[in-house]
Amino acid sequence: MTVKAYVGGAAMIEFRKPGDSDPYDVMGGNAVRAALADAGIGLDKVQQAYASYIYGDSACGQKALYEVGLPGIPIFNVNNNCSSGSSAIFLARQAVESGMADCVLAFGFEQMQPGALKAHWDDRVSPGRLVLNALFKSRPNTPPPGGRCHAVRLGWVRISRNLWRDARSVRQGRGQIAPSCCRQPLCPVHQAADG
Repeated sequence: MTVKAYVGGAAMIEFRKPGDSDPYDVMGGNAVRAALADAGIGLDKVQQAYASYIYGDSACGQKALYEVGLPGIPIFNVNNNCSSGSSAIFLARQAVESGMADCVLAFGFEQMQPGALKAHWDDRVSPGRLVLNALFKSRPNTPPPGGRCHAVRLGWVRISRNLWRDARSVRQGRGQIAPSCCRQPLCPVHQAADG
């Protein structure tokens, strides 16, 4: 038999443009303080915490929660790209409903850098490769909008150097992931990426 989980408190900090925000640990700490105040409880009542973020080192959740106090509880860092926040809430709910904990905390923060999103690990295969492969295969005859690459239209201007390397090898007949514009001699996006 499962226990029903309820949201006891919620809060949100001010959204600001990248480069203008507080550091991630300050943002996370402020969000936690506000959520605990809304719930009317102290950090000492929390038995587990789930910190969601994308851009940061592996223990950013611990650093952010330590801004509020040192609770001596398990703190799980959740990085699941755009669904990091909902994944943290899911895991927190699951902990309560399974009976593993009575009171848990899910919180999130993001300290983004100014400018376009970019890969931070160019020394390994991009996890987006399979997604792009499926996308390009599902739309093989779509003409490039205004002569520009599909990647630009979808907001994927530069995912990683590995991916562009893969796209380059496709244009040269050695791979599988190519939108129709990549079959043309170097589209403007890939010319810039190849430069």
